Amino acid sequence: MKRLLVSTYGVPADRILIEPHARHTTTNLRDCAHPLLAAGVPSDRPAFVVSDPRTIPYTGGKELAQRNLAERRIQPGAPMPGPDESRLRVVPDPIAFQVDAAADPLDR
Repeated sequence: MKRLLVSTYGVPADRILIEPHARHTTTNLRDCAHPLLAAGVPSDRPAFVVSDPRTIPYTGGKELAQRNLAERRIQPGAPMPGPDESRLRVVPDPIAFQVDAAADPLDR
């Protein structure tokens, strides 16, 4: 995805954060708020989550939001539609900066 963002969309490589632990996009969404906030991304500005167009509706949908609450007891951010079918805008929630070892499903 990083290569695609750089080559197709012209995003500077040093502006791309990669969450390295998730095994799939849905876990990535749950885990991305922490590195965004750690890097100093303002919690009132959206970042893009990039994925396959077939995955984006689930990633930004109610089902994953319910799983987040059930499994992690938090919403890591507020996903919003992106500018195209491969991207979501996500505003990270500072609550995701806190690690709850008891609630983390260890899906890393």
